[in-house]
Amino acid sequence: MINLFNYIDRPSPIHRLTGATKLVCLIGWTIAAMTSFYTPLLLVMTIGAVVLFKIARLKLRDISYIAAAVAILAASAWVSIPSSPPFTLQILAVCIIGGLFGAKKAVLSVLLYIAVGLVGMPVFSGFRGGAAALAGETGGYVVGFAFTALITGLFSGKGGRYLALGMLLGLIACYVFGTVWYVALTNTKSAAAVGVALLRCVVPYIVPDVLKLSVAYLAIPRLRKAGISLS
Repeated sequence: MINLFNYIDRPSPIHRLTGATKLVCLIGWTIAAMTSFYTPLLLVMTIGAVVLFKIARLKLRDISYIAAAVAILAASAWVSIPSSPPFTLQILAVCIIGGLFGAKKAVLSVLLYIAVGLVGMPVFSGFRGGAAALAGETGGYVVGFAFTALITGLFSGKGGRYLALGMLLGLIACYVFGTVWYVALTNTKSAAAVGVALLRCVVPYIVPDVLKLSVAYLAIPRLRKAGISLS
C-alpha cells in the first residue's frame, strides 16, 4: 500500500510503447467503434481512449494517485442514504480531488471512475454498475462531477477564498447539468417541470453539500502539507 503512493522514477508500460504500436491501437480502436452500434460501448471506448492517451503523458506517481482517486470516488458512493438521487459523500471526494490534483488530473480521475462504472464495475451508489445505472434520470449528477472537478481544479492553485468559490461554482455546475439531464430524460421542458426537478434533485441536497464543501475546504490544505498533491 505504501508503494502505491510513493513516487517511483521509472517509465510505465504505456510510456514504453512505440509510436507505431500506439497507431495500431488507435486504428483497431477506430475500427471497433465504426463496426459497433451499441451506444454504451461507444461511450466507454471514447472515454477509455481519452483516458489512455492522457495516461501516456503521466508519471507513474500520477497514475497511482489517479487510481487511488477512482477507488475513493467508489467508496464515497457506497456510503449513501437511499434516495433519488441518493445522498452520498461523492461531492466531498470530488472537491478534495479537484483541490489536490488540479483541473486536468481531477477531470481525468472522474472520467476514469465513470468509465469503470460503465463497463459494469459496481462503483456507483448502491453498489451498482453498468450503463443502466448512469442512464437514468439522475445520472446527470454523476456526469456533472466532471464539471465540479474541472472548476474546483481551476481554482485550486489560488487557495483561500478562491478555492471556496471554485468549489461552490463547481457544485452549481453539477446541479445545472444534472437538472438539465433530468428534464431532458423526463421529456418535460416546462417551467413547472424544472421546478419539480429542482425540488426533487437539488433543494434537499443544498445544506448537506455545503457542509461537505466546508469539510473539503478544511481538509485540502492539511492534505497538501502531508505531501498529497498533484497540482
